[in-house]
Amino acid sequence: RYRSPSRGLGDVYKRQDLQGSGSVNLGYQYLTLKNAQSTYAGVISGFGGLNIDNGNFTLTGNNTYTGSTTIASAATLNLGIDNALSSTNVMINGGTLNLDTYNATVGDVIMVSGSINGTGTLYGTSFTLGGDTLITANIDIAAPTPMLMSFSSFSSSSTTCLLYTSPSPRDGL
Repeated sequence: RYRSPSRGLGDVYKRQDLQGSGSVNLGYQYLTLKNAQSTYAGVISGFGGLNIDNGNFTLTGNNTYTGSTTIASAATLNLGIDNALSSTNVMINGGTLNLDTYNATVGDVIMVSGSINGTGTLYGTSFTLGGDTLITANIDIAAPTPMLMSFSSFSSSSTTCLLYTSPSPRDGL
């Protein structure tokens, strides 16, 4: 069992990588992985968040942390189980969120640049997409919250965006 060291509210605890299983209680701190190259099968909990700065990191546990998840430009975050991200907000700042075949229900999704890929579905409260983004996975705006999807630009000759209001295909109607 790992408990982050006692620091101030919102401090960042930096590690090269996180691997194995067990539990990590962030408290109110953020965990930054500087060179992640492994799979973590344990549970990350607490009010803090997770920053992936570099590497190829996979989550395979049912994490419950409530802070944001940030994926930097040199990083890939792979999901290895449904809902590995709990209800966290996700910021993709040049990196990649790889859903693989898994689904994730998250809060707000902000893509400055980067990609979301896989055959799973990312359910979010809102999606804000920056200039250089690529989405090859399914995305769904969680109802019944007001729909918010904003785009700063599209630069593809074959862009398709389907927005479902009520009912959506996931309602089974």
